[in-house]
Amino acid sequence: MRQSRVDTWERKITNDRNSNYRGTACVDLEVLEFSSSFVRGENERIIESLKGKFKKEGCYRLEPRNHVPVIIELSDFLSILELSELNPDSLIENPRETPPRLKFPPGFRLSCLHGRQRIEAAKAVLRKPGDRWWTVDLYIADSDSIWQRELAEEYANSTNFSDGEIYRKIHQYSLEQDKFAEKKWWVRLTKKKSEFLMRFLKHKRFPAAFNALIDIAGIWDGLNIGVLDKMMALKCDEEIIHYLEEHILQIWSYIFGDDQELMKLADRESVKLVELKAPGLSRGDLELLRKPMRDEKLFPLIRAQDQRDMIWTRLSSIGDPIPTIHTLFEDVKYLRPLQRAIRKLLPSDFKGTIRKALRRAFTGTHQEEGEFKVQTGEQKFTSCTGSVEDQIWYGILHLWLYAMRHFDRLVEECPKKEEKQTLPVPQKPSSLLWHRFGHLADVLGFATKEIRILKQKNPDAEVAYAALLEARDSDYFTYDESLVLRHLRRMKRMFDTAT
Repeated sequence: MRQSRVDTWERKITNDRNSNYRGTACVDLEVLEFSSSFVRGENERIIESLKGKFKKEGCYRLEPRNHVPVIIELSDFLSILELSELNPDSLIENPRETPPRLKFPPGFRLSCLHGRQRIEAAKAVLRKPGDRWWTVDLYIADSDSIWQRELAEEYANSTNFSDGEIYRKIHQYSLEQDKFAEKKWWVRLTKKKSEFLMRFLKHKRFPAAFNALIDIAGIWDGLNIGVLDKMMALKCDEEIIHYLEEHILQIWSYIFGDDQELMKLADRESVKLVELKAPGLSRGDLELLRKPMRDEKLFPLIRAQDQRDMIWTRLSSIGDPIPTIHTLFEDVKYLRPLQRAIRKLLPSDFKGTIRKALRRAFTGTHQEEGEFKVQTGEQKFTSCTGSVEDQIWYGILHLWLYAMRHFDRLVEECPKKEEKQTLPVPQKPSSLLWHRFGHLADVLGFATKEIRILKQKNPDAEVAYAALLEARDSDYFTYDESLVLRHLRRMKRMFDTAT
């Protein structure tokens, strides 16, 4: 990007900002709000840290670097000056150490461009009525939002932004074809994350599915750009996209009555509070959310009572754990060992996604026309009326369910440690469970060389041979090779006596 273009753009932004500046004043904390689309959501961790700092050191409200920029209409500005018995110059040419205090009519609000975390911390710490103020820099609102955006983001280089915030900004400025602003957000990523995101954005389907959630700002905290490559490598595109479109998007759209403007007001802390709650099913979850909703701590940016009542009615009827992008990435961790097992049924060089490869592998062998099989036990099935498409769909579903039940004995991965439980230890893959997996795939109508090999393997012989080696350490003992086969046959006959 040529420096001359950057210089021209920067001069324009500076001139626009300076021409709209009207001075500095002290205002009550209660008149400050953060409704601008440029403002970050609340971050409870930062707020708690600032509260501790303010209690210990006090609030340095007069330092210029701590001023909060606010936007105000020109007519409102003049009215407030009159109410405060001030003239316009008194806010710029102020000889006193403390800027003048402004007065506001009841219910009036100033829209802040940044400083949300410090203002929320100050509201919690400054209790005395005379102390509840902050210093603001006043700017007149106009139709050009670019300088306002730059003002909101000017100190962001010293601020840690989540991957979700960076992704949303890159997407926004890409749509607006604002290359300068987009570039400023790309540089916030490490080189590795930039590479991952570039590859991700070239994917045929994933970006559109993620971008459908772009208006629900609060759910983006869980995005981890650093693992996008691993997610794409799973070759589970259909499953992940279904989670995004049919799970996250549908549930959050339902909560807000399909109102996109309300979705934009879903703040980060509220999302964390409702995440994985099922208030329509769990009375505990319902009661956990009731008080914050009544006290306007849940979705505080939504103030209209009729809208809050609508949201509560819908929220309290949801019987599934409420998903977010964070829960998606957590569930993808569970998906990883499952897809490792499923891939063993397919050629190592299969093309496309796992689902497409399984569809190609379906032959319909062992399926009856006009019916599809439903598994009722590990080796029991019943038949239901259906089409070839049903045979394929339910066949694929049964393979995933088998992998879910037995993944810790199919691949060398184990479940996460449960609270107050001992740490699970990965187990050796079970040849018997792999044999049954191949047999299940065959019964359901799938056929590949890999399935055939699994089906033909003799798990009893493998288990028996492993038992012989386990009983006598090969470093100290050896078996007579001429007798091993006889031993294995005897052990297999014993296995066959099980009923």
